[in-house]
Amino acid sequence: MQNEGWKRSERVDGLSVEDRIDLACDRFEDQLRTGQTADLAAYLDACDAGERARLFVELVLVDWELRGHGESTKEIDWKQYLSRFPEFSEQLEEARFMHRSAASGDTLCDKPPSTSRRIGHFELLELIGAGAAGEVWRANDPRLRRTIAVKTPRAHHLSDDDLNRFLREGRAAAQLSHPRIIPVYEVGRDGNSVYIVSAYVDGHNLRDWLIRTRPTHHEAAELCRQLADALHHAHEQGVVHRDLKPSNVIMDAAGQPHITDFGLAKWADDGRTMTLDGEMLGTPAYMSPEQASGHASLADRRTDVYALGVILYELLTGKCPFEGDPARVTHQIIHQEPSPPRGILRMIPRDLETICLKALQKSPEKRYRTAQEMAVDLRRLLDGDSIIARRPSLLEKSWRRARQRPAFMAAVTLGIAALGAFGIATKLAHEKHALLGLQMVSLSTEPPEEARFAFAPLDDVSGEPLADQVVYAQGSSPVQVELKPGDYLVVAVLDDGRFHEVYRHVPNPKVEEPGPFNHSYWQQLGNGSIQLPVVAVPDHSVTKDMVLLEGTGSMGLPDGQIGSGLYADRRDYTEALYQRLYGRSPPDLRSIAHGPEHFVTVHCDEAIAIAEHAGKRLPSEVEYECAFAYMATERSANISAGNNGTGAAEAFLSSDVARWTTSRDARIPSLHAESAWVVASDYRIVRGGHLLVTEGVISIERNPNRIGERVAVPRSSVLPGLGFRCVRSISPRFIAN
Repeated sequence: MQNEGWKRSERVDGLSVEDRIDLACDRFEDQLRTGQTADLAAYLDACDAGERARLFVELVLVDWELRGHGESTKEIDWKQYLSRFPEFSEQLEEARFMHRSAASGDTLCDKPPSTSRRIGHFELLELIGAGAAGEVWRANDPRLRRTIAVKTPRAHHLSDDDLNRFLREGRAAAQLSHPRIIPVYEVGRDGNSVYIVSAYVDGHNLRDWLIRTRPTHHEAAELCRQLADALHHAHEQGVVHRDLKPSNVIMDAAGQPHITDFGLAKWADDGRTMTLDGEMLGTPAYMSPEQASGHASLADRRTDVYALGVILYELLTGKCPFEGDPARVTHQIIHQEPSPPRGILRMIPRDLETICLKALQKSPEKRYRTAQEMAVDLRRLLDGDSIIARRPSLLEKSWRRARQRPAFMAAVTLGIAALGAFGIATKLAHEKHALLGLQMVSLSTEPPEEARFAFAPLDDVSGEPLADQVVYAQGSSPVQVELKPGDYLVVAVLDDGRFHEVYRHVPNPKVEEPGPFNHSYWQQLGNGSIQLPVVAVPDHSVTKDMVLLEGTGSMGLPDGQIGSGLYADRRDYTEALYQRLYGRSPPDLRSIAHGPEHFVTVHCDEAIAIAEHAGKRLPSEVEYECAFAYMATERSANISAGNNGTGAAEAFLSSDVARWTTSRDARIPSLHAESAWVVASDYRIVRGGHLLVTEGVISIERNPNRIGERVAVPRSSVLPGLGFRCVRSISPRFIAN
């Protein structure tokens, strides 16, 4: 059936010009997607004369995308547009240039328009987004040699209000620094043109991402938690987005969200206001009731909470709480309650529905007061804890039922007393933990299979694991265990025998900040517990290219420090090995020629992180001593057999390269301060090579007598003769395999 387009009766005249054009395009696109006949001319006739040229470009772009790229449809004949709409010939060239169409037999716009492919010193490479207000280009910054995004306004002649709004977007966003908000680098002018330069995120907006992906309930909650954290950061800087919607969230290749487009933001530091009462700002389906009623100037951070609630609703149910034409949606937002998500899909967790509906409360006072409160509830849900939003609702329901049923009132009273006793017990338990200095720690494995865990604290002086203080987690992964703050060797063993030995740090969150590596990173959850990075357990092939040092565990060393033996790398860690492991060269390549290859020189923490990623670990000094003892045994055996070959231990130990260990010693003098005593936590023992490498001097002379030399080196040092090799236990320590 022929559709007459977007009738004037369907319009919401309180909207800005940009929003009216967006709504018209959305309606036009919906008709095309549902197979209806959408007459472009009817849409133009329904709009004001001053909006027609801008709307024409938008509608043509939508028509080109949905019809011109369809596999079963004929490519758009651009001459037909020109014959039907000769008054928009310039706008048609603009649309064709933006998408760089090349219709066969078409002679229109055979050369690019006069618009330059550069703005400022930036090279515009590809149009990646366009809306009523502006265009976004993937661009190259030749000065800093990086890919960036450049946004330019759509209109060639901006009014003062349009110009101020565009510039405010860049200035407001530039105040923000959060990993889930696309950073703005600068706002600039090039003649009569203005532009905003921001980071380039390679991905799709959330709206397009949802066409290809259906997130699980857990993924939806985690996505919204990240958005809530980002919004809270913006709010703390005085910036309220006011136009949060799926098209303003970019999903990167890893599935992580990034908020963009602060064009309608309310910025506390900007004395000018871009909003008048009676004017509606935003996209109707995601507007808060205060926005929909024309009081956008009063919108605060709870407006963004409402929009995030709409996004969560859509992630869970596949639809917005209110749908229809703009006038109907606006009326429903103001006057009607949304259908509960579980009424649409019963499988949605009840607590997740509660969080969603609290964010969608009509009254701002009944919503989450801050985005951080919503993030905390989502985090509690993800951790399996009771959410905060649910409790008042349950008490209110119980009180109403109790007033009507005296017998139930008595049960409620007893229940409250029991809850009070439980609360007292919980408080005492927390006080006990505080006195003992214990932290509740959560840890899991990848693959997410059942695993047993042992946590061996590292000695403060030597850095070796303390076998007599090992803590075993109850049950299998994911596990929770109470640990004292400090460094640990963590052993994870799967049921099929695969295992990994990694380092993890349990912090005192009151005085410590997370570090950048797995062995120093942690996250404090909403309930105060600590989440440690997942342990990625390698398969059995990880030892394929390593040498075997059997029997090193029976050489009179402390129990538990060495298992039944070691696998050891044959060579120092090279650039080629890094490339094989990560699929790319080191981002900040520090390597030095050593024979036919370049070995990578990194500081100790980087070496520990690379070793863990490879399914291995750095050796301790105790393990070096075991290898020396084993090498002597090998040499004796070779001499007796008349064999002059190199044994496994010597293959591991012999090199001109000094190597990191995980060991430390509080009483080793530093070469860099002859009379000073080093601090154990800041230094690590380096073994082998020539001691001069620790001062930046490279020795290329091979001298087997130097392989036993040792020195304490700052763990943050990156020296040209200092590399590493990895080891791996034959069997897991502390846990029977």
